[in-house]
Amino acid sequence: MNNNIICVNEVKANQTSVSYGVLFLVISIIGVFLVFYPIYNGTATSDINYFMIAGALITPTFLFGGLRYFYTSTFYFDPEGKRYKHVDGYGPFKSGKWSGIENIKYVTVFRQFYADQEWENEKDISIAYDVNLWYNENNYVTMTSYTDKISALKFARRLAKGLNIGLLDSTEPNDYKWVKLQD
Repeated sequence: MNNNIICVNEVKANQTSVSYGVLFLVISIIGVFLVFYPIYNGTATSDINYFMIAGALITPTFLFGGLRYFYTSTFYFDPEGKRYKHVDGYGPFKSGKWSGIENIKYVTVFRQFYADQEWENEKDISIAYDVNLWYNENNYVTMTSYTDKISALKFARRLAKGLNIGLLDSTEPNDYKWVKLQD
């Protein structure tokens, strides 16, 4: 067993979002109560039972809507085993698998333009900042994407420090800069 596993968290769930998630979970439990209470109480008849309808609508809406508040993403690196694992999780439920990676060189933050459809003006363009991990000279893996530059650079800095490699800021075209990692 290798004890040199490096863990880099991409925290999506913060204290406020967890509070919202708990609120959504409580509302979902109330919805379940509204569905099953008339059955338990013996008031469920062939007539329309508005408690059951309300509960049937509330429960899945709030349960699945609230899951996004519990989302987390974690990256594990095993430099000696030359592999990494990206683990996505919703609360206690997590999944991920190991993938091979050799000769990790550096991390970049790259500005990417996306257009959802045929765009006619700049309002139709979305900007994302991809965090890429370069290995074997000219191969890379996109670790994650952010909608703002600061969050992308913060994550890339944690990744570069954890792996003890360089960080290249490629957010401005033709103006690439190596970022100093000292505090």
